Amino acid sequence: MLRRSFYTLCGVQFLATFSLMLLIPVMPLYLQTLNQGQPLSGLWPAAAIAAPAIGALLSAALIGKGCDTLGGKRMLLITQSTFVLALFSMALASNVYAFLAARLLLGFAGISLVLTVLFSHASYRSEAVQLASQQRAIALACLLGPLCGGFALDQIGMQPLLLATAIGGCGMLVACVWLIPKPNLAQPTANNSPHTDSTATSLWSWSMGCWLAAGSAVQAGAFALVIAFALYCQQVWQHSSYVATTIGALHATAWFATFICAGFWGRRNESGNLTRHYALACLGCALALMALPFSNQVWLFALLRLLQGACFAALPQTLFLKMTQLSSSTQRGAAIGLARSSQVVGQLLGPLSVALVYDQFGAEAVLWPVILWFIAAAVLVLGPHSFNSTYFKAISK
Repeated sequence: MLRRSFYTLCGVQFLATFSLMLLIPVMPLYLQTLNQGQPLSGLWPAAAIAAPAIGALLSAALIGKGCDTLGGKRMLLITQSTFVLALFSMALASNVYAFLAARLLLGFAGISLVLTVLFSHASYRSEAVQLASQQRAIALACLLGPLCGGFALDQIGMQPLLLATAIGGCGMLVACVWLIPKPNLAQPTANNSPHTDSTATSLWSWSMGCWLAAGSAVQAGAFALVIAFALYCQQVWQHSSYVATTIGALHATAWFATFICAGFWGRRNESGNLTRHYALACLGCALALMALPFSNQVWLFALLRLLQGACFAALPQTLFLKMTQLSSSTQRGAAIGLARSSQVVGQLLGPLSVALVYDQFGAEAVLWPVILWFIAAAVLVLGPHSFNSTYFKAISK
C-alpha cells in the first residue's frame, strides 16, 4: 500500500466514524427539532442510535463476501457511494421517518468493514500496525464527533455540519478513485500471517467461534458501559450541578487513551501472542471498572477511565488481526464480515443487560454486567488456547 493510499484510507475511516458519532450525545434534541419541537417517545432516539447497527448486521456477510469476490477497491467505491448517499439523506431529512431510514442506510453501507479488509492487507506497514492506525482513526473520531455535534447544535444547527460531512465524503470518494490502487491493495504473505491457504481452508473452526464470541462480548461491554457509566455517575454525584459535563469529559478521557495507545498495541501484536494481549486487555478493562466503586474523587475516575481506554485500544484491532490469521486469503473478507456481525450482536446485547440489572438492583450494580462481559471475553479466548496447548502436549507424548 502506498503511503498516500494508506492515509487516504485513514481519512475515510475517520469520516465514517465521525458521521456516526456526531449525533450520539444530542440525538433526542435533534429528533425533536425534526418533529417541529414536539416531544417524542424515548423509543425514537434509541431506534435512531441503533439503526446503523441493524443496517450493518444485515449487510456484513454480503459485503464481506463481496470483498473476496469483487476486490477491495471496487467494494470500497460501492460502499462509499452508499455512505455518501446516506449522509446527504440525513442532512436533507425533513422528518423523523426519513432521518431514521437514512441512519439505517448509513449502517447498511458497511464502509468500515471494507476498510478493515483493506487495512488487514499488509503493504505499506505490517497488518498489525495498519489495523492499529485504523483504531486510532476511530478513536479520534469518537473523541471529536460528539464534541462537534454538541457545539453545532447549539451554535450553527446540525444540518450545516451534516451537509459539510456529506460534501467531505464526496471529496474522499474522489480521492479513493484516484489514490487507491485498482486491484486489492495487497495479498497477505506468509511473513505477516501464520496461517496460509493450506492451513486455513475452512472458514469455520472452534477457535474462530470462540474469538467471534469474545468480540461480541467486548462490544457488549463497551456499549453497556456507555449507559452504565452514566447511570452510576448520576447516582454517585447526584447533588453535583455538572454531572453531564463530568460524564462527557470522562468519556473523552477514555477515547483519548485509546487514541494514544492503539499504536502501542499494534506494535505488540507484530510479535504475535494475540491471545495473551487480548486477554490481558480484557482483564485490564474489567479491573479498571471494578476499582470505580472504591474511587470517590473525579481525578481517580479519570485515571481509571484512562486505564480502561488504554486497554480497550487493543481489543478491536487484535480481533480483526486474529480473523485474518484464522482464515485464508480468499476468505478474509467473509471472516472480517463475521467479526463485524458478532460486534453488532454485542452492541445490541450490552445495553439490554445493563437495563435488566438496573431495573432489578439499581444504579449501584450496573457496572457488574459490563465487568462480566469483559471477563467473559478473556475466558473465551484463553479457554480454547489452553485446551489446545494441553491437548497437543498430551498427544506429542
